Order: sequence, then structure tokens, then C-alpha cells
Amino acid sequence: MIKVALFEDKPDLREVMSNLLDSEDNIQFCGAWENCDQVKRIIAIHQPHVVLMDIEMPGTNGLQGL
Repeated sequence: MIKVALFEDKPDLREVMSNLLDSEDNIQFCGAWENCDQVKRIIAIHQPHVVLMDIEMPGTNGLQGL
């Protein structure tokens, strides 16, 4: 099982990607967030194997989050 977390600020895209990831049998979808303001806490709690991250987001952006 691959654990995946998503960081995307656009609500429509975040919802579509979340639904797609959540529907896959071999993926454990950890959740989706609109920015990286709490990225350290989120990663520590969920410990995803893969992080899909937008770069340009309000607040803490993807580059800062990395």
C-alpha cells in the first residue's frame, strides 16, 4: 500500500485529485491540504510515501514546504 498526501490550493483540482487517489485500491490517501502551513505536522502524523505538491500556493508555498 502506497501512502499519498496532496498539497494543492485550487479547490476543484484538489477535489478531483483527492477523489481519484481515494478510489485507488493500492493507494492509502492521507488527505489534501490547501498549503504547506502545517507541513511538518502533517508529514509527521501521516508519514506518506509520496507527496504531490503544487509549487505556487498562498501561505507557505510548495518550495518552502519542501
